[in-house]
Amino acid sequence: MLLRKNILVFKVVVLCLFFAGALLACKGCQGGSSPEKRLDKSFNSVEKLTEEFLVTLQNEDLQTMKEIAANQEEFERLLWPHLPASRPGTNLTPEFVWRQSQIQSLSSLRSTMDRYKGSDLNLIRVELSGEVREYGELKLFMDPEVVVSVEGVERKVDLFGGDNATGW
Repeated sequence: MLLRKNILVFKVVVLCLFFAGALLACKGCQGGSSPEKRLDKSFNSVEKLTEEFLVTLQNEDLQTMKEIAANQEEFERLLWPHLPASRPGTNLTPEFVWRQSQIQSLSSLRSTMDRYKGSDLNLIRVELSGEVREYGELKLFMDPEVVVSVEGVERKVDLFGGDNATGW
């Protein structure tokens, strides 16, 4: 419940933006808040989000993985206004950044699926202790660590592009 109060809506940003994968939190998105602050597919904890992602990974369901991430409309409405790239003088448009992030995102999703397909990953915990970048209402967790059990052995896995996680 404390996590829900501090970081209320999570999405996987496997679309990378210009950071290689992260978790996204939109502060102030409480249950009764206005719909313009809500993401279409949101989760009330980072663990629920990660569990859903693990299910799609085990099912090799690339389409659902993409649906967990923010879509273009959500990106433009909720994320883009807070990102440094949106500031005047950068000459970047949300459409350009979206298209570029989609190229990286799909590649990242496919790599993650190839790396862990056939593995029975059971979530133990998610650690958001790494670098956090805040841009207004937007928080990007740069190095989320996902700890899973694989055949009874605890491992840190790189699901969202963090540099600190380890694979096998």
